[in-house]
Amino acid sequence: PPTLRSEGPHRWIEQAFPAEATFPEGFRCLAAPLAPGASIEPVDMGPTGEARLHILPRLDAREGTLAVAVATSSDQGGAEAALRSTFQAGSSDAGVWQKAVQSWQAATRASARDFWSRSKVRMVDPLVEGLWYETFHARRCAYRSGCVPPGLFLPSTVRDYSHWHGDYHTNYNFQEPFWGDLTANHVDLADAYMDAIGPL
Repeated sequence: PPTLRSEGPHRWIEQAFPAEATFPEGFRCLAAPLAPGASIEPVDMGPTGEARLHILPRLDAREGTLAVAVATSSDQGGAEAALRSTFQAGSSDAGVWQKAVQSWQAATRASARDFWSRSKVRMVDPLVEGLWYETFHARRCAYRSGCVPPGLFLPSTVRDYSHWHGDYHTNYNFQEPFWGDLTANHVDLADAYMDAIGPL
């Protein structure tokens, strides 16, 4: 189950995955909200086993920015080191925080412009057209060079989830999400596939 952790004024949720062929020592994902001026407190979920954080702005707040830092075992130096680096960028100093947010927003917009300049579709059915864009937006968020991509049905926290013994070469669950990338002119998304099967 996920757990709540903290260090100084910072709090985050950690999800640990058991060891398997790709991550022999297991895999950890940390998600930390950054909202200077807001109260971030743990919520007692009792017997449900869930982990939640309650984020409340000041009563007099009229605007603000919430960022969520996500760090994993794959990050250079490990998950905690990556999270601490982001904590420093997300300083409680208003000027430093604003500059960090503006930098993150500019990088996100530039990346999005580059990604969506490579392909687009027009369909009679707006629902199907929206689904195409939504799917590639989700894939853009999850698939990139240097990261082990999730499978079609995403990873599980159950210890016996890797019934195919971690052999991505013959696993449909892993391969199927990549089938449409090249025809959509998003060769970069396939980098994650090559990175994952390369060492096996």
